[in-house]
Amino acid sequence: MKTRFDGKIWVMAYGVAIEVKEMETAHLLNTVKMLVQKPARVQAMLVDDIERATFADPTVWTPTGEGDTRKLSLRNVTSLSADELTTYVTGTPLFKAMLEELETRGINTENIMQLYTKDEAFRN
Repeated sequence: MKTRFDGKIWVMAYGVAIEVKEMETAHLLNTVKMLVQKPARVQAMLVDDIERATFADPTVWTPTGEGDTRKLSLRNVTSLSADELTTYVTGTPLFKAMLEELETRGINTENIMQLYTKDEAFRN
């Protein structure tokens, strides 16, 4: 099952879609931070995409893209640990596109990821 993380378009509040390259730098940084620090939010977005079949694909969602029903997709998403959700989201095309866009703007994404994932000052 495809989700918003399989593309390069960020779906903002109220379903407004925006291309990653059109996002402001601060918005990209905040989005990357939210995705790595709030796995429960990532899970909620995945559940929403599956229930609404927003990105229509008849197969089951799994971190590796294998399977066959919506109910099983929901089971798979809600069975992941916080670490598994973070590992999943950081490997998606959307997340990678966000990091690539930040790099093109001169952001040291390696350091940003270290700060967002390891430094307590950035955990709030």
